[in-house]
Amino acid sequence: MVQVNVRELGVDTYVSTCHKWLASPAGAGLLYIRRDLQDRIWPNIVSENWWTFDDARKYDRLSRRPWPQVAALEDSLKFQLAIGPARIEHRVRSLGSYFRRHVAEIPRVVLYTSNDPNLSAGITSLSINNVPADKAREYLRLRYDVYTAARSKGQKYPADPYGVTGFRVSTHYYNSFEQVDRVLAGLRDLSSGKA
Repeated sequence: MVQVNVRELGVDTYVSTCHKWLASPAGAGLLYIRRDLQDRIWPNIVSENWWTFDDARKYDRLSRRPWPQVAALEDSLKFQLAIGPARIEHRVRSLGSYFRRHVAEIPRVVLYTSNDPNLSAGITSLSINNVPADKAREYLRLRYDVYTAARSKGQKYPADPYGVTGFRVSTHYYNSFEQVDRVLAGLRDLSSGKA
């Protein structure tokens, strides 16, 4: 979704799940460990002579590998590289910005995601005053064929100490502006009380 250069960031480690923005199967992931740290970080699952490797291959020593996931991840990477990371990021940001700009105009909508391009991309979190998140999610699914992720107050955790209630709309490169407009139409119905 967003281009990342781990060397430029200067990170020690970087982990990514691949099933959302890379559109590969659930369970596929990527691990980066800076080369000069690899001799000090041991793998947490080991087999097949892992200790004989002095490079990143020691983290990839599994006795049973889910080969269909590996193959699908490779295909997902090839597909996205063929489109181009810059084009994907531009598309995701364009759709997300368009959505946030228009959803901010809908009465009773509380927008939690900034439209500042340095602080946002393809994920938008919001709520509608006096409309439970699970009800909004279900209405959008049944009436507009839109799938969102609802978030209801529950157990608090450090990343969300206030227990924000709402839902998330994610726009990806394969979405269209017409689909975003459909979400906006459903949110206008919910806001106006027509739903």
